[in-house]
Amino acid sequence: MMNCREAAKAMSSGEGSGWWRRVNLKFHLMMCAPCSAFERQMTALKLGMKNLVSKKSGSAAVDIKKLEDEVIRKLREKNR
Repeated sequence: MMNCREAAKAMSSGEGSGWWRRVNLKFHLMMCAPCSAFERQMTALKLGMKNLVSKKSGSAAVDIKKLEDEVIRKLREKNR
C-alpha cells in the first residue's frame, strides 16, 4: 500500500496513470482521512481555477492544462 507522501504526490502531479497505481491510491484514500481531505481540496482547487479562468477569459480560449501545469510547477518550486 502506498504511503501518504506517495498518495499526495500522485494526486498533485497527476501521476497514477497506471491501473494498479490508481487502485492503490483509491485504497489509500479509503483508509486515510487526511489524504481524502487533500483530494477533496485538490478537486475544489481545480474546479475553482477552471471557473475563474472561464469567467475572466470571456470568449478568449484559455489552455487549462497549461495553467494547471504552471500552478503545479510553482508549488513544486516553493516546496524545494
